[in-house]
Amino acid sequence: MIFNTLKKLFKHVSKKRRSEFRILLLLTLISAFAEMITLSSVVPFIAIIVQPEQILDYALVRKIIEILNLSSNLVITKVISIFFITAAFVSGILRIFVLRVSLNLSQTTGADLSSDMFRRTLNQPYLEHVNRNSSDVISGITQKVSAATSVLTGLISFTTNLVLGLGILIILLIVDPVVASAAILAFGSAYVVITILSKKTLKQNSFTIARNQTETIRTSQEGLGGIREVILKRRQLYFSNWYKKNVSQLAQALASNQFLTLAPRYFMETVALILIGLFTFFASGNSELITSTLPTLGALALGAQRLLPILQQLYGNLSLVLGSQKSIIDVVNLLEQFEEVSDTENLYRKMTFNEKITLEDVRFRYSPSEPYILNDVNIEIKKGECIGFIGETRSGKSTIIDLTLGLLTPTAGSVLIDGKAINSLTASTWQNLVSHVPQHIFLTDTSIEENIAFGIARKDIDRERIKLVCGQASLDTFIDTLPQKYETRVGERGTKLSGGQRQRIGIARALYSNAKVLILDEATNALDDVTERRILSSINKLSPNLTILMITHRTETLNICDRIYSLSAEGVKEWQPQLNID
Repeated sequence: MIFNTLKKLFKHVSKKRRSEFRILLLLTLISAFAEMITLSSVVPFIAIIVQPEQILDYALVRKIIEILNLSSNLVITKVISIFFITAAFVSGILRIFVLRVSLNLSQTTGADLSSDMFRRTLNQPYLEHVNRNSSDVISGITQKVSAATSVLTGLISFTTNLVLGLGILIILLIVDPVVASAAILAFGSAYVVITILSKKTLKQNSFTIARNQTETIRTSQEGLGGIREVILKRRQLYFSNWYKKNVSQLAQALASNQFLTLAPRYFMETVALILIGLFTFFASGNSELITSTLPTLGALALGAQRLLPILQQLYGNLSLVLGSQKSIIDVVNLLEQFEEVSDTENLYRKMTFNEKITLEDVRFRYSPSEPYILNDVNIEIKKGECIGFIGETRSGKSTIIDLTLGLLTPTAGSVLIDGKAINSLTASTWQNLVSHVPQHIFLTDTSIEENIAFGIARKDIDRERIKLVCGQASLDTFIDTLPQKYETRVGERGTKLSGGQRQRIGIARALYSNAKVLILDEATNALDDVTERRILSSINKLSPNLTILMITHRTETLNICDRIYSLSAEGVKEWQPQLNID
């Protein structure tokens, strides 16, 4: 299962990154070959130091001496020393270079995948966002993606270490087949047993890590997002304890995985050193044995010193995969979100608004298990009309707005613009013609003008239009009192502004886009009566072709409307306002 998931993950890596992974694999194989050469030169290097005449016992070395026509032991010693130094230097430089490339590739691949997940998430239907917790997405994009990219680079490391390990094994078998075979069998079997024993714990930890990464983000979001209520109701201890519980469980699972990954190395190294010590202890009385076997012992010791970390890395890479599998699954699920890309320019020419908006036999519910919020709704809104919606909570007012905006799709029936249905292909272009002012205005921690132009780069902001819409939203007088005027920062979620000021920024934002349809969803609730009437009067005079849809609990606000729809459990009723204001 996990390997199928890894295949899916790799499919989402860009072609450029895949090519870089292949280059990295080639570099690591070259680095592995260089290390094998360094190790293979250890035996003749030690031999020429201990017993120079013994160097001719090695056929390959003897052949090289003949080719180079080396006559004296001193020259041979210098040449072999230079070869050993060069091999060690090249091997070290390659390892450092490969490490640098590997880390860069890991980070850039993670950035690519994170950006891809974020883009796909933003392009999901509105109903999908309603039905899921943003903490799942944020933890996947910011934390779990790191585990996924670590696994990808870990697989490269696994392949390299496997090749290098086999090469070192071959060299050790050539040096001493019996001792090398026994050592490899013992250490290899030990790692296999450890892998089998730790597999279940690593898998359980992967689920704990994935769950608590999400929970820590959710806790911090909710605690900080509701900081006003947290302080007023003295709930700091509750959220602190909740966060501490989740982050402690996360830390314990991470520590457990790290221990299971790193501990075997120290055990194996200890055993290897004990074995070398025992050999030295029993052979200490036989100087001839030690002298004759010193080159072999040196090669075996260095080989073991290099082979044990390789076995450890092979085991560590497998542990990383097993310990990250739930995070990888979550990342793949986010990467495989369906992303519908429409031909916006062509569709824009087709989707125009010249006559009317029609809700035809519309029914809607959020899921098959829930009751219908709207039942057989039929409404017709002509271009240039101002239409009001009123009703009790959960009567379906905001749902009608979301359906009209194309954020939701009717369970049955249709929403038509000049007779053409809003669907997944046309919704984005219809939304270009609509501006929406919600009850709760979302503001970013940027300047007033950036919040009004929302999502437009500073260099592209039309500042003359900013001033115009601020006047229409009765915001200009307030802005003129500020030292930095339109460049004043509003604070996170607009905390430096009053509720009325935030709503006026929301209205200015809607007017900035010069839309054909303006939707006010409880947008003037935080305004005083005088300011509300001034803004509504200004909006009403903007253009005879501007269509306005308005939800409000203030009956007097609806006097601006041409018609009013009252929503209740019995259905939708139309009635006329008593007074029309100028």
